[in-house]
Amino acid sequence: MASRRRQPQGTSAQESREDSPILAGLTDFGSMLDDFAAAVIRELELAGQTERQAVAQVFRDTLAVQASSVRDLFHDILRNLPSEGVAEVELFWRSSGAAVAISGARAAIQNGALAKRSVLEWIKLIIELIKKVISHILEHIQDLPFLAGIAGTLVIILALANIIDNLLAGLNDLLAGREPVDMSRVSRNMWQGLETFWRAKAAFLKVGRVESDARGESPLGRGVTS
Repeated sequence: MASRRRQPQGTSAQESREDSPILAGLTDFGSMLDDFAAAVIRELELAGQTERQAVAQVFRDTLAVQASSVRDLFHDILRNLPSEGVAEVELFWRSSGAAVAISGARAAIQNGALAKRSVLEWIKLIIELIKKVISHILEHIQDLPFLAGIAGTLVIILALANIIDNLLAGLNDLLAGREPVDMSRVSRNMWQGLETFWRAKAAFLKVGRVESDARGESPLGRGVTS
């Protein structure tokens, strides 16, 4: 009789994590950030502010990288959480109303009948709300008792959130300003965000190296045989 191929255990759970509402929400959040940046660029174009428009495009491209990185890191965290941990985090996300806020914000940005500049001012508040939800989720994950080894990843996500903060602040300044762009201040804000990220990543790599060295020094890590 032909042998039946057994379904690997945990496959359905893994697939459910791939379709996690929080990952879908973070994808939508990244799209909302891109919609916001694109709308700012259009406003600057209509106002004939070519210099600010060029700077805003750089911010938009960089935001896309940071938002994608945050989602990918969250994906890694959820992939390593036990089922009850994933359920807790997803419940928190649904209960926060973040998905509704993102959907409403994107619709407002894309509605040509609305006064664009006024809408963008309100979208800033919605973006702040979503960032706070993400921050609270990070704190919640860190407090889950069955987790180990994700502190470094959380630090990197928070560092990326700091870069996003700086980029959004830059976009807000570009939208509101009329004077020539102060590239010295813009550069300083961006570099401060990158410095925070690099320090977090260096700390993460150092922790990983120390743990690896510790395993290598143990009899099990060296593979000592009798």
